[in-house]
Amino acid sequence: MISHTFFKSRLCILQVLTNSDVKNSVNTFQLSKKYAKRLVKISILNIIYQRIAISEKEFEVKNYQNIPYRVCKRKSQNTFIRVYYHSASNGIIEAIEKDYLKEIAMHIIGKDSDELLETYNIKIKYNKQDSKSNQKSSAVKAATMEYFKVLTGIPGKKWQEDNVKMSFEIFYNKGVPIEYEPPNFEPTKELLCSNPNNLTSLGNISTGFHKVISWGRGANFAEVRKLTHSENSSVPVSNAKNNLLEDDDNMEDIPELKRKHNNGTCGENASKKHKLQVISPNSDISTNGEIDWGNISILSSEDDTYCPCKWRLPDKYETIKCTKCFGKVHLACHGYISIEAVDKTKFSCYTCVYSRTNQNKLNKMNMLMKMRAILYGIRLEKSIPCEIQLATKNEAAYILEQLDSLGVFDWSSSSFIKINDKSLSSAILATFNFEDSRYLK
Repeated sequence: MISHTFFKSRLCILQVLTNSDVKNSVNTFQLSKKYAKRLVKISILNIIYQRIAISEKEFEVKNYQNIPYRVCKRKSQNTFIRVYYHSASNGIIEAIEKDYLKEIAMHIIGKDSDELLETYNIKIKYNKQDSKSNQKSSAVKAATMEYFKVLTGIPGKKWQEDNVKMSFEIFYNKGVPIEYEPPNFEPTKELLCSNPNNLTSLGNISTGFHKVISWGRGANFAEVRKLTHSENSSVPVSNAKNNLLEDDDNMEDIPELKRKHNNGTCGENASKKHKLQVISPNSDISTNGEIDWGNISILSSEDDTYCPCKWRLPDKYETIKCTKCFGKVHLACHGYISIEAVDKTKFSCYTCVYSRTNQNKLNKMNMLMKMRAILYGIRLEKSIPCEIQLATKNEAAYILEQLDSLGVFDWSSSSFIKINDKSLSSAILATFNFEDSRYLK
C-alpha cells in the first residue's frame, strides 16, 4: 500500500508544473531538464485534449498562475491517453533525460482515409557549455504563462475520437547511438509531412540551458500566429550569441520541408535535417534522394505490447500490464512463468522500476530478459525456439553459451540437440527469480 501511494504521488507530480520548477529552471542544467520534461509532457497531453473530443471525465484541471491546463486521471482507459499519451511520453521523456531528443512530431490522421490532418512539433535545444544561465526566472515564468495560454486555446473544431488516430515521430541529435530506440518506439522508413496550409506558433521558451519551441500546422486552424518571438518570450533576440541560440534567431531553423503530396510522405524532397533509419529489407533507399538515413523513430503500432526486451514475441508469450506506464510487457521476460503468480494491482515493468539504473546494469537486465524468453520457449517446445532468430549474432551466442553452461542441452546424441528436462527446470529456477542477482553482478 505504501508503494502504491508513493507511485500515485510521483505520477501526479510528474504531470504538474509547479512554481519551484519554473523558478529553479535557470539554476542548473539538471533543474532545467526537469522543467523541460514536465513542460513537454503537459504539452503532449494538452494538445491531445485541445484537438480531440475526449470526455472531460478522463481529465483533471490544474492551474499554473491561474491558467488552467489538463492532466489525465491515473486509471484512464481512453485509447488516446493510454496508447498514445502514456506510450509516447514514456519514450520521449527517456530521450530527453539522455539529452538525445531533438524534435517531436505529433500527427493527427484520418482513421479511414489516412489523410494527415494536423501536425504539432516540439523542438528542444540543449546548452551544456554555459555553467550559468543568462535568463531570469521571471522571464521563464512570463513565457510559460504565455505558452500555457496559447496551448490551452489552440483554435479549430476538435476532431471526434472515432474519426482520427495519431502517430508520433521523434528525431535525435547527432551522435546518438544508431541502435538506440526509446521505450515504445521503433525505427521507421517514412517521414510524414504536415499540411502546409496554416501554421500556428505555440511557444518559444528558454531557460538558458534548454530551449523548447512548439508549433503546429493544420488546415482547420481558425487563425495563424507568426513564428516570431513574442514580447513575453523568455528569449530576447539580443541573446543570439548565446550557445543555445546562435543559429536560430526568429526560429529560422524550423524545418520548412518541400512538400511532396503523396499520402503525406515527404519522399525525396525531405529536409537533410531529418535522418531516417530503415529496417525493411524491401525498402529502396536509392529513391530517397537527399535524406541522410539515420536517427528517427516512430511510435510502435504493430501491437500494444511495449516490453523493454524490444522483441516481437508470439502470443504464446503471455503479457501483463504495468500499473505505472500502462504498457503491456512479456510475463516471461519479467521473471514469471504463470500470470497467477503476479499481483496485477502492483506489478511494475523493468522500464519503470529501473528508470534510474546505470546503463551497464540495464544492458545486463536486457540480456537476462532475452535469455528468459528463450528459456520459456524451450520449456514450451522442448527445443530451441525460433525466437532465437530475434537475437543479434552476439546475443544468440551469449544466450546459448549460458544455457549450455547450465546444462540445458544434452549432447549425448550426435544427430540433434536434446533438452535436459532436469537441468531446464534448474535453469528456470536460477533465472526466473525476483532478485535478478545471478546475472547482474
